[in-house]
Amino acid sequence: MAAFAPLKLRTFRVLWAAALVSAIGTWMQNIAAAWEMTSLTSSSALVALVQSATTLPVVLVALPGGALADIVDRRKLLVAVQAWVLVAATVISALAFAGQMTPGLLLGLTFLLGLGLALWMPAWQAVTPELVPRAQLPQAVVLSGMSLNVARAVGPAIGGVVLAASSSGVVFACNALSCVVAVVAFARWRRTPEAQAVENVPPERLREAMRAGSRFVAHSPEMWWVMGRITAFVLAASALWALLPVVARHELDLGASGYGLLLGCIGAGAVASVPLQAKLRAALGPDRLAVVAALAFTLATVVLALAPSVPLVCAALAIGGGGWTATIGVLNTAAQQAVPAWVRARALAIYLLALQGSLAFGSAGWGFIAQPAGDREALLAAAGALVAGLILIRALPVGGIDADRAPWEAWPDPDVDGEVDPQAGPALVVIEYRVPPSDEEAFRAAMGPIEHFRRRTGADRWQIWTDPADPGRWVETYETRTWAEHLRQHQRPTLADQEIERAVADYRTSRPAVHLVAP
Repeated sequence: MAAFAPLKLRTFRVLWAAALVSAIGTWMQNIAAAWEMTSLTSSSALVALVQSATTLPVVLVALPGGALADIVDRRKLLVAVQAWVLVAATVISALAFAGQMTPGLLLGLTFLLGLGLALWMPAWQAVTPELVPRAQLPQAVVLSGMSLNVARAVGPAIGGVVLAASSSGVVFACNALSCVVAVVAFARWRRTPEAQAVENVPPERLREAMRAGSRFVAHSPEMWWVMGRITAFVLAASALWALLPVVARHELDLGASGYGLLLGCIGAGAVASVPLQAKLRAALGPDRLAVVAALAFTLATVVLALAPSVPLVCAALAIGGGGWTATIGVLNTAAQQAVPAWVRARALAIYLLALQGSLAFGSAGWGFIAQPAGDREALLAAAGALVAGLILIRALPVGGIDADRAPWEAWPDPDVDGEVDPQAGPALVVIEYRVPPSDEEAFRAAMGPIEHFRRRTGADRWQIWTDPADPGRWVETYETRTWAEHLRQHQRPTLADQEIERAVADYRTSRPAVHLVAP
């Protein structure tokens, strides 16, 4: 089948399988950590903080991790991150075996594991386009998402069985072994270094790369829409993830294997819904699919709040798993489509920051709300928030984010005499326009997207000027921090940016752009 074509490529197949094994280990770790906390304390807030400790590190290191993934050897970064997780998983396993685990140690070590996950996610997403031909990239992205859903289905089930048959220490040790598999696979990968995008320009430094990624997202309306949608959904949806172990133990009177069964139902529903999602997306479009998916997850949240019976909760969680996967899939696809290759890891890291940060803060918030109000009341309030969030689907549609982000090599190299120090700057670009008075309103409107375009590709400052002594003469100026950053800017336009420049192309004078550099 065409959907599985990337798996015929040995390198992709091996690394995909290693990432899958690592993800299964992570989900086994998550179920054991949450269940271990219910054994150490009866506090709903502390149990909910386990989920926060897993996801909060994304808030701290997502952007640096994405920047690193764009400027260093990604193979070495992935190996180092998995080695970090291996050490942390080994320590938490040893403490559990020794009976020395405390709530504070569990949260701290879970946080360290979360740091590794936060560095891993943007790097792995950025690696995928290197492993397959461009024509197979969509299938590869789908397969990567499917592996997470398989891990979500299999990991909790395996973790629950192992936990019921042995102890949390054994589950933690299994996670460590999964890290060994990933370390070996990525260490053996012989990656072909990517060619430097701009000749005679030094690579970006970490701070420069982080600034460029933040600037791109700040001036990308499509990313605003996606991040607004993901934040609203996950803040509300996090209640189910945070309070599920509490409801399983105290309302449904389930043991570790039963809790694993509930998580397995969510994962199984997620995997089973993949073929249906493709049909619904084709029939409804991404935004209407997101409405159906959000309502499915809302149903699961309401049923969990009422907790009428284990079979009914399992069925509802399976439906909710499909709803969660479909919603996240719609927004993940939109985020991928909204960013070009040069900034992919950084922009996706910021998107992941919004997703995981919302999950972390939402989980903690719903846990603290449930402490005095009750688990049922907190879940019902979250269901109401999910329904209210459907308003954003109309206000922030993502169905139109499908423009071509391939490079557009339309900007000629700057016309300079001799060599310029790449670190000199700031660099100033001056472009002249001739605008008839009758076109001024249209010209002003067209220059709004131009400003965002200049800024997201590298400009720190932008301004449009009129000449009082020469009506109809307009001048655009923008600055980059260094000459090197402006040279990189020449490599960053995409085919989607053509329409933005075409809107003002007829007003440009024949005079070429002027480049000035501060000594």
